[in-house]
Amino acid sequence: MLETDKMILVADDELMIREAVSSYLMKQGCNVITAEDGRQALEIFRRRNIVLVVLDLMLPGISGERVCEEIRRSSRVPVIMLTAKTQEEDILNGLNIGADDYVTKPFSIKELYARINAVLRRTENTPLAQKFSWNDDDRVIDTHIKNLRKKIEDDPKAPVYIKTVHGMGYKFGGNKD
Repeated sequence: MLETDKMILVADDELMIREAVSSYLMKQGCNVITAEDGRQALEIFRRRNIVLVVLDLMLPGISGERVCEEIRRSSRVPVIMLTAKTQEEDILNGLNIGADDYVTKPFSIKELYARINAVLRRTENTPLAQKFSWNDDDRVIDTHIKNLRKKIEDDPKAPVYIKTVHGMGYKFGGNKD
């Protein structure tokens, strides 16, 4: 879950989509704020502590492309495009102007949620899924331990010297009998 002052901004001109996405995210424990046009999205982004933006490209007033460009001028906050534009050139343009991911309509809300978590993990923001102990460094350490085991263990899949302590980490196991 996100800390109480951190918000996800969902900007879409379609009320049904705004409500469906925000409702699902809130049920998952997220803090959500919505915008129905580009101008409102930029105002909210500037005023609030936004950690991720779900952004429709075809917003009234200021387009989603322009909103994304404005966000990129001052921030590295992740942006996920959520749009009916499905042509390859639209997808490439969205990614080239700064989107971190691109989801086309119609879409699965569960998949969108999974993509939000994936983007937050990659950008070092707090993942939404209740996995508070997850850390990017965990995978680096696992890789180093695997390499050490290959060098010092007779059978790296049944380690004697470097043992895994589930939920804690690793410990040096000592002597081989």
